[in-house]
Amino acid sequence: MTSPEFNPPLAEAELAARKERIRRRLLHSTTVTLTFLAGLVVLTLVALAAAWQARQSTQATQRALQEVETQKQRAESGLARSRLAQAKALRASGSVGWRFQSLTALQEAARLLPSQEVRNEYAAAITRPDFGPARFSNTSPTNRDWMTVAFDSDVRRAAHGTRNGDITLLDLETGAVQHTLPGFGERPLFLSFSADGAWLVAGYDERVRIWDLAAAKPLFEFDTPVPIDSVRPADLSRDKKRILVWDENRGLLLFDLGSPPQARERLVAERFQAFALHPQGQSVAVITGGTCEIKDAENLETSRKFPLPRGEATRSATWSPRGRLLAGCTEHRIWILDTETGRTLDLEGPSKFGVEVLFSEDEQTLMASAWGEGHTLVWDAWTGRDLISTFHGFARQISSAGTRVGHLHFGQSFGVWDWAQSIGYRRWKTELGASPPFRNLAFKEEWGLVVGAEGADRVCLFDFPSGALLDAMPAVGNFQMEFRPGTNQLAVGGPGKLRMFEMRHEAARQFSARPLFEVPQPECARVEPVTFSRDGRWLLLTDEERKCWLLDLEAPRALKAVPASGPVASMSFSESGDYFAVGLWDAPGVVVRNTRTLEEVARFPLTRPQVRFLPGGNELLVSHLQGCDLFSLSGGPSRTIYRRQDAPNLAGEIAVSGDGRRVAITSGPREVMILDRATWKEWLTLPVEEPRPHQLLLDERGENLLGLGEDVIHHWDFRALERELERAGLGWESLQTDPLRRTPAGATTGLGIVSGSFILPGVFAGMLVAALCAFFAFRRQRNLLRNYEEVEELVAERDCALTQAQAEVLQSQKMKALGTLAAGIAHDFNNLLSVIRMANKLTAEQTCDNPDLAENTQLVEQSVAQGKAVIRSMPGYSRAPAERALFNVNEAVRETALLLNQQFLRGIHLHLELDAPAPAVHGVRSRLEQILLNLVVNSAKAMAGQGELRLAVRAVTELPAGILLHPRTAGPWVEVTVADTGPGLSPETGQRIFEPFFTTKHTGTAHGAGLGLYMVHALAEGEGIGLALATQSGQGTCFRILLPLE
Repeated sequence: MTSPEFNPPLAEAELAARKERIRRRLLHSTTVTLTFLAGLVVLTLVALAAAWQARQSTQATQRALQEVETQKQRAESGLARSRLAQAKALRASGSVGWRFQSLTALQEAARLLPSQEVRNEYAAAITRPDFGPARFSNTSPTNRDWMTVAFDSDVRRAAHGTRNGDITLLDLETGAVQHTLPGFGERPLFLSFSADGAWLVAGYDERVRIWDLAAAKPLFEFDTPVPIDSVRPADLSRDKKRILVWDENRGLLLFDLGSPPQARERLVAERFQAFALHPQGQSVAVITGGTCEIKDAENLETSRKFPLPRGEATRSATWSPRGRLLAGCTEHRIWILDTETGRTLDLEGPSKFGVEVLFSEDEQTLMASAWGEGHTLVWDAWTGRDLISTFHGFARQISSAGTRVGHLHFGQSFGVWDWAQSIGYRRWKTELGASPPFRNLAFKEEWGLVVGAEGADRVCLFDFPSGALLDAMPAVGNFQMEFRPGTNQLAVGGPGKLRMFEMRHEAARQFSARPLFEVPQPECARVEPVTFSRDGRWLLLTDEERKCWLLDLEAPRALKAVPASGPVASMSFSESGDYFAVGLWDAPGVVVRNTRTLEEVARFPLTRPQVRFLPGGNELLVSHLQGCDLFSLSGGPSRTIYRRQDAPNLAGEIAVSGDGRRVAITSGPREVMILDRATWKEWLTLPVEEPRPHQLLLDERGENLLGLGEDVIHHWDFRALERELERAGLGWESLQTDPLRRTPAGATTGLGIVSGSFILPGVFAGMLVAALCAFFAFRRQRNLLRNYEEVEELVAERDCALTQAQAEVLQSQKMKALGTLAAGIAHDFNNLLSVIRMANKLTAEQTCDNPDLAENTQLVEQSVAQGKAVIRSMPGYSRAPAERALFNVNEAVRETALLLNQQFLRGIHLHLELDAPAPAVHGVRSRLEQILLNLVVNSAKAMAGQGELRLAVRAVTELPAGILLHPRTAGPWVEVTVADTGPGLSPETGQRIFEPFFTTKHTGTAHGAGLGLYMVHALAEGEGIGLALATQSGQGTCFRILLPLE
């Protein structure tokens, strides 16, 4: 066995010198580092002192700037509040231009102090109409005595006639002249554009001419002298197929206009006061005395006849754009006629009226102008409510978009006013003037249908969101209505019974109602549905005494009385329908009951409450005389939403959007407040000019609100309102209600520059340099420490290597001596075996006649042969390689056991378990026999002549547990097992059994030399044989020999 090579360690003197050099460098580095640290500490203290002084100065400056900023914010806040007060005063005044001035003030207030109050006032301003400043004004000094002016339907062009008869077309945006239509010596008395702006009608002393403006030439001409004092001597239909002309000599003439240009003349009336051609040309309105006749344009027969108020002479008349309303002006008054119902409105105005009456395109607004005074009044066309008036001219044309008004001052100027219509607010009416009060509204959003119970004998159908009246159906004793969720069924209350109808959507905006069933209740003079559950199964009702009833529409239809101790004010179902709340006018206030059992679940002592369950849970919102509160049936705490300040005796109506995002409450006698449910903050508060609505309805997304007034329905469009509010910087998300919380822009940055521009930057730079120096010093010291540690580790490694090398050299010398000794012993033992063999042969020759002796001599011969084979396999004895051949493992094991059984296994029970089909292996048989010999002898000595020994042979494909030496090749293998029932080995002993000269000494019958198992390991390793050991103290030992199959 050769000794391993190893690197010699460094010389002791060299290592000592190297350690000394590193120690000195480390000491020097530590000194330098500590010096730097001391300097850094001093510099830091100086810097901190300077920074503290700078901070004191900065804080004083900052306090002064903050005080200045606070004063500035207070001044801005006061200015914003003054602008807000100015806007409120302008709205209250109603003077011309108030809205534009108010919005200007509110925009400045929003820039200074964006608040909820500014947002509310801005919304209130844009919901009311107003005149704005003139966009264009034209004055003709040479024709101040007379001017005739007309505007097209968009109020983008004006036609201007002068004394010499020329007609000039002007662009009202730029003032440029587009065309000049030549005159023929006659001055134009009247000008009017067609609805599409392609034609211009001009009335002269002796003729009426229709101009084609594109070609700039006359298209039609009628020899009909017109009255010089007529306000409108001709009227052209919108489709340009008919024109109505007042002939001063013959009367009222109707001309059918054909193509190519030709006209058919027909006489309509000889005597009349005023006339108007229907916008579609289908009829003619002729006013005579106190009567208005509607004549059919085809046969000129009178189809309808209406009396007019007061019977005064009408100076002019005009149709609304859709042809339902007709308006006229007398000397002092204005009348409006609804040609469908015959109802009229009589409006009072200042003296000398009678110039012009105009409708807006949506038929919601009426304008009338006074002769000579330059006075224009504006009314709500359906209610007659006075909206605004101006003395800066009289209106001649409202643009189709409703944003501009062409106006005129006789002999002075003409121009364009901005006309600001209501944004996000409309009023729905069923007929002119006062009408029967609405009782309630029912909303079918997917159809765009609102059903209103008007009076006790009519049901009105409105289009949503336009508010147009679609139909009015008669009904008997309808008091209140409600749509059943998820169906087209409409519940209608009536005398002594509840009636259910199925609403049908027949065609575009056409509906019908079919009776389904009735639920009689003879005890009640009047039954009114209040609310359905969300699943449509349950319906709560009241009677004339405000008692409460519950109807299950899935069970036999019968009303069940709900226990109540007073008149019912309101009722509401929870989203699941499991509970309903009843608000009573008097004590106990609000009672919540189980829908199926009618058992009381909770009660809240509030006065005259209005109740609504909110979507998404069991939260109950209650509006009462003192304010509004939120209660939870799930055990959560109650919450105060708001408390009333100016209307302590008012219990507000409640509406909740279908998605639960917004809540509307009548928070005052003339206002409606919208709350954001996510935060329960005020989203918007809207003014109501009339007494508060007694019913509120929000659509699914909370984008439209309907409020039911006495005889009018208020409609607010929140999308339109929010768009305008966002343009003004008053969007809901961008509101900042408290300006004193805002950080002054640039204050912090400016102070930082002041404090850092002198001392702090220098201090920070010095500290940075010192920190860098300390960093590099520490880095160098760390490198020196690492070098020192590396030298120490190197010395330790070399010492360890030297010790190991010395041990290996000693072991090598020991094994070399053992090999030499073994070779000498083997030589001497071989000689002895030769002498034994010669003597055995002589004995065999002499005793050949004795069978018993012959058998013994044969055994001696076999033992001698095996002994020689063992000697030849001993390391160091034979240099020639052993011969390898195929041999049968079973035979080798059987012969070895037979040889040892007679001498070494006395008193031991031997068990042979040989696998018959075990394959032959390729190797040196004597090496296996020697391994078996040592293992069997070792086991026999361990059992001290008592016990059991098992020798087994089998073929295996997997390695057993406890493998100590892996076989040379992968499986399969032939496994030879040697197992005894001896005392076994401890784990510590099992790890050392293959070491040379290791012995347990006190185990067995004699002391061993410790070479047997060493020889087993050496032979197995040389042959590529695997070894495995399984042993435990007191439980025997089992060796497994793994022979590769080659």
